[in-house]
Amino acid sequence: MTDLDSDYVEYLLELEQHLHAHEQKQEDSGVEAAIRQARSGDIRPYVNIQWPEAVLDDWQWDILESMFDPTIRRVFVKGNTGCGKGAAAGIACCAYFHIWDDAKIIITRDSVRTAQKIAFGEVDKWWRKMRCKPPGKLLTSGVFDTNQHSISLANPQHIEGFRGAHSPHVLFWFDEATAPNLEDKYKLANTQAKKFL
Repeated sequence: MTDLDSDYVEYLLELEQHLHAHEQKQEDSGVEAAIRQARSGDIRPYVNIQWPEAVLDDWQWDILESMFDPTIRRVFVKGNTGCGKGAAAGIACCAYFHIWDDAKIIITRDSVRTAQKIAFGEVDKWWRKMRCKPPGKLLTSGVFDTNQHSISLANPQHIEGFRGAHSPHVLFWFDEATAPNLEDKYKLANTQAKKFL
């Protein structure tokens, strides 16, 4: 390879890096704009940027739009197995975590093992598909960024997981909320939550 060829290759590599940096900057600004829209209640642009391959039906969009509507505190979802409840909830948790730097999301169910496998399994699935990951480390039973920014599981057998979630953006996801062992936990969570799913 001659010096001219070497210089040309180096130039092409620099050009490629510059173009990649420019594309990343445009993508980041698109995500930032979508985050601002989501904070004001318009979640569609954010979801379309993060999960362009996701095909959501009107019912799933209704769930997501209700979750991000600032006038709605509680979103109740009921449907058959396999109808897309979990997908909408998993996307909602990932989005809520990303758009609020102080989001604390607590997921529970009739048992912590089932919550981890089913409910957090949806969060894990959609987190991995996000185009622009938020800060935080995906763990086997939650997402941790800081003590004030996390997704965690609460064991319904112990009251501790339902206390101390102090933040302006606390979301409790009660998967299978009709479980009898969750009633007193819901009452405690109600004193702290900004949103319920």
